[in-house]
Amino acid sequence: MQNMHEVAVLFLDRQIEDPVAHCRSKLLNRCISHLVDTADISLGTAEDIALQALAEIEARTTDFAVDLVRTTPHAVFIVDPRTGSQRCFTIGELLDLPVST
Repeated sequence: MQNMHEVAVLFLDRQIEDPVAHCRSKLLNRCISHLVDTADISLGTAEDIALQALAEIEARTTDFAVDLVRTTPHAVFIVDPRTGSQRCFTIGELLDLPVST
């Protein structure tokens, strides 16, 4: 069985040229449906996989990454490994972000 994360990344990569790709929620819903229909996994698992795959694709345009050593359940540290510059977001700040569609 193929890795479901890889399946999701490939599916999303193929959808990028479609006009619906500009609507993040529609793109995610397509991917979730594809995973549920083809992989016999739950809706919740498919949603997690689709979100992780989309995050990977979106991360292709930046060198920044989450510092998993310093990140806690209450603070997310993001670091540019080239320069060492960092940002920290508290859970409160993250919850205040607008929801993208």
